[in-house]
Amino acid sequence: MSKKKAIVIGAGIVGLATARALAVRDYQVEVIERTDRAVGASIRNFGMIWPIGQPDGELYERAQLSRSIWKEICDEANIWHEEAGSLHVAHNQMEWDVLQELAAAYKHRKYELLSTEQSLKHSEAIVSKNLKGSLLSHEEMIVEARSAIGAVTNWLNKKWGVTFNWGKVATSVQYPNVFVGNEVWSADEIYVCSGADFETLYPNLFAEAPFTKCKLQMLRMTTQPNNWRIGPSLCGGLSLIHYQAFNAAASLDRLREYYEANYSGYLKWGIHVMVSQNAQGELTIGDSHEYAMTHDPFDKHFINNMILDYLNTFAQFKNESIIQTWNGIYPKLTNGETEWIIEPESGVTVINGLGGAGMTLSFGLAEQLIQKKDRQNTLQFHYNLKDLNMQRRDILKSLALASGTLILNNKVLAESGERAAKKSITIAHITDVHIRQDLNAPERFKKSLSQIISKHKPDVFLNGGDSIYDASYDTVTRERAVQLWDIWDDCISMVKDRYEIYSCIGNHDPWWKAPSKEDPMYGIPYVVKRLKIPARYYHVQKDQWHFVILDGNNKGISIDEEQYLWLENLLANIPAKEHVLLMSHYPVFGATIQFEGGGHSDFKKLDSLFYKHRNKVKVFLSGHNHLLDKTLYNDITYCCNGAMSGFWWEPGNKESAGPSYFKQTAPGYAILKLYDDGSVENKYYAHGY
Repeated sequence: MSKKKAIVIGAGIVGLATARALAVRDYQVEVIERTDRAVGASIRNFGMIWPIGQPDGELYERAQLSRSIWKEICDEANIWHEEAGSLHVAHNQMEWDVLQELAAAYKHRKYELLSTEQSLKHSEAIVSKNLKGSLLSHEEMIVEARSAIGAVTNWLNKKWGVTFNWGKVATSVQYPNVFVGNEVWSADEIYVCSGADFETLYPNLFAEAPFTKCKLQMLRMTTQPNNWRIGPSLCGGLSLIHYQAFNAAASLDRLREYYEANYSGYLKWGIHVMVSQNAQGELTIGDSHEYAMTHDPFDKHFINNMILDYLNTFAQFKNESIIQTWNGIYPKLTNGETEWIIEPESGVTVINGLGGAGMTLSFGLAEQLIQKKDRQNTLQFHYNLKDLNMQRRDILKSLALASGTLILNNKVLAESGERAAKKSITIAHITDVHIRQDLNAPERFKKSLSQIISKHKPDVFLNGGDSIYDASYDTVTRERAVQLWDIWDDCISMVKDRYEIYSCIGNHDPWWKAPSKEDPMYGIPYVVKRLKIPARYYHVQKDQWHFVILDGNNKGISIDEEQYLWLENLLANIPAKEHVLLMSHYPVFGATIQFEGGGHSDFKKLDSLFYKHRNKVKVFLSGHNHLLDKTLYNDITYCCNGAMSGFWWEPGNKESAGPSYFKQTAPGYAILKLYDDGSVENKYYAHGY
């Protein structure tokens, strides 16, 4: 079978990462680049692979994946790299407070808080005056971007046969064709990784997208004498308000206010100062951030001076002679998203918008994206084979009827791909949202929903209950309960009009303090109305799968007798070759019950029923305990999928492993794949908000 062909437009870091992810999957890859070599933002940076800047969850995992790919390539291609780590220094008490809070929030990352003396031992370059201490991370890695990008290009060509076409401008894409001047190239898949060039390909899409362009200014100091090294890459205090991960520090706003009062000029020009060292001992220093669609091509001398002035407040070097200055321009999303991936037409994917994190995230993003597409292609291949086999069987049946004789060639039939299709349904399981009006919870929840929609493209949402913060406490008024449900309606509106959403009822959802049981807001019936579900327990079928939604809000956490008889009859009447997903707010089995209690008291009764129908019952979803747990019992998977709200949207407590964690579980959601053969995949994602 011939290889599938792919064209990648752009040979910057995003294009190279995409070419690699395709090539390792046996694609024949052509890269088209308008310049004679990479000269853009991909070579005009620190060369930092920088996981410390990414918040927990998908972005941090992506950064770690990128780092591992960088490491693999560097080792194979003999590319210089240094796993030097990073050192964020504090020269006032507010900076030191933030570093201590970050060490506590990210203790699972094994950062080290260093005293003044320990800091100076790790780097002789640190200014000792007013030094309070530092935060050491061992995860960051440095490459020399100017040479590393070219070396990765050579490695892709030599090891994977990727062809690079330099000095060629792709002027138009009309799938499956790419127009390059008078030439027309074609491929099975086309990837547009054009960086800051919004004007050539799909300009209307870029014009409508939330993009701007960021100009940065950087400098380079000469080789340091006598092989003197600075140790880890160094970062001053201003960097603490630059990276999203550092928002985990409770006192960061206070530090930001201090900078606004004392360093307003630096904030105006987006200056924060870092320094890395290359193999030759040269020091790369920067940077500033200006935002506009069109930039002055000339450097601003005063910005370079501001960078150097701030650098001198926390670091000093043996030789501070400046040998180069430059600027770079990269695309930046204005809506807070970390990447922009769209398909303007079938077979064409645009990858852009990684901002200043291209070196850190590109390899991981491309690997995840192409892996996902590869699975989808495999699934489509199975569908096509199934259709082909059905047609072939019809033809053979006709031939048999016409001739009365049929000779089967086993080899031909085997090669025709007689294999079962694995069609899947993608489920987003959210639970324990506990929406509230404070702590910016509504916006954080909306961002999480946007993340689910854009990154996972679910078919169905399942909501595991405790949708609102709490209506069950004695002190909750009618107005408070209505307010919480109104906030829920506002947040979930971005989902309910576009997706199927099926909810169950949590213990915190009903309002029990109504004046009487006849009050229309009393208890569970009002929750049924607000969640827009057919009843407190119900059943929905989607393809080969049955979703059975239970109400465990009965004596001792159980399903009542009426509900049990309904469930028993339902399971008995579901055809043998179809599959069942059950959901209750409360767990039935699992480790979380050992830690928090709160499980079904009728678990033995349910176990007996499920065992009787074990060939149908495949997975049981729950929440309630805010912990992540997956238990396999009698071939049924029981998933307690954490909590969207984590520690109820609050920062956490002394048992929290990270910001807003409940014990060791990050705030997040689960994505399930339900296959038509009854198999199930369940993966939990921390949302990072």
